[in-house]
Amino acid sequence: MPLSKISSAGTTGFGRRNLIINGAMTVAQRGTSSSSFNFQTVDRFRFADSATDELAITQAQVADAPDGFVNSYKITVDTAETSMTGNELLYMRYTNEAQDCQHLEYGSSSAKTLTLSFWVKSSITGDYAVLNFVEDSGRARTLTYTINSANTWEYKTIVFTGDTTTGKTINNDNDKGLDFYFTLACGPDRITTDAATAWVDYDTTAFAYGQTANVAGTTNATWQVTGVQLEVGTVATDFEHRSYGEELALCQRYYYQWLNATTSDGHGLHVIGMYQGTRGFWGLSPPVAMRASPSITKVGTVTLRTPSLSGNGTVNSWSVYTYDKESNRLSIDTAVTGGTANVYRNITFSNLTGGYKLEAEL
Repeated sequence: MPLSKISSAGTTGFGRRNLIINGAMTVAQRGTSSSSFNFQTVDRFRFADSATDELAITQAQVADAPDGFVNSYKITVDTAETSMTGNELLYMRYTNEAQDCQHLEYGSSSAKTLTLSFWVKSSITGDYAVLNFVEDSGRARTLTYTINSANTWEYKTIVFTGDTTTGKTINNDNDKGLDFYFTLACGPDRITTDAATAWVDYDTTAFAYGQTANVAGTTNATWQVTGVQLEVGTVATDFEHRSYGEELALCQRYYYQWLNATTSDGHGLHVIGMYQGTRGFWGLSPPVAMRASPSITKVGTVTLRTPSLSGNGTVNSWSVYTYDKESNRLSIDTAVTGGTANVYRNITFSNLTGGYKLEAEL
């Protein structure tokens, strides 16, 4: 009997279904807790605010999750916003790379329907808005889900039909493709227009239409999420778990750090380059090809050493001079003081505190 093509509900064939990287919140290269906004903990997801003047939060990767998962991404309100006014916002954002969205065929009659599914738990019940925004076309759609019971894991699905408007395409490049904004709280100016319940040109007044919950308004309020999956079709399938190694490599396309990798005597030599007196150039290769030429941040004390450890110099600052995506090779331009010029030297990250961070986030 010949084998037939087997399909999961709402999908076609085999292969990777989940368009979300790190949806199980397993990778947190930057750390597991932070009192700052934006990218700070769980990779590829970020909490952000807009126009708030009192709000303070903690974001964290925590070991609290529904069956089948280990971690979730959690926000805790440390200082509440007395009232959400005007355009004030608190949200979590995830962005897909545009070239990974080409099979969705937005801007044509064949535009694919997407199902977004996730597990969520919050101390604040009510309706929550999720905005699907297309960066290239400026088109948007806002739908909602409901937290029915406080402090209880609940499974949610939202179905976004594709935008079939002629010409409203997603560019085939390494820039922003599809954005998903999970609103936790918003001011009244963000919920006055209901037009975005269907695909429309983006309007800030429809950003969070339907939002009633206000996580930002209560000290110690919490909201957490895991098992985020985005797939083609009208039915949510079981979460597609990937190995930690796969998720880490996918995340490192957007962020990579090399920290705390020296020995206690400071001999943790890593890369070799040429020192010319006040300036040096060093080659560096991240473990995977990055999305674009990254920014680089020096961490801790960085020194230059010869094999004999004599004539050392100090790296004061550095930046990415060039990035060759084909060879995945960075040329690092450094400002240096001390040491003997015009010799090849090692860069050393000293005293178990040094290293670097590369960022090419969307």
